Amino acid sequence: MQIELVEQKKIEPTLTRKEWLKDPEVRKYLFFDDRITLEDGANTLINFQKYYEIHQDGRHVGDIKVFYETEEDIFEKRAQLLMIVGERNQGIGKAALKLLLEKLRESYKRVYCVIQRSNIASLKMLKYNGFEIEKFDDRMIRLSRSL
Repeated sequence: MQIELVEQKKIEPTLTRKEWLKDPEVRKYLFFDDRITLEDGANTLINFQKYYEIHQDGRHVGDIKVFYETEEDIFEKRAQLLMIVGERNQGIGKAALKLLLEKLRESYKRVYCVIQRSNIASLKMLKYNGFEIEKFDDRMIRLSRSL
């Protein structure tokens, strides 16, 4: 399995992305899904700083978005990550995240993800890639790591 990250300048609302966003498993964990519409398939109100497509053996199988959520994030050179993988349970996300962390070392000091507590697959993937639980509540977990 060959995984590659391809940096993009613009998010195109493709049929593939629209299909991912219709997937109940994907929508279940997008806790800000009121900002993601099926009509545009990809764009949100978030201002993404970096955007990568995940390719497996030349096929577009996922997206990773890197963004600042707060002014403090900008000052601290800290970014939040959002990953959507259309084909799950194959190690694609784990491999893509490892590649991404290498790419982000030059631009950021720290990265974090906020996931739902019930998203066990993402929790395992993040911990495998060196993320540690920073804080949590009854619904969400925030994991982060230094670069």
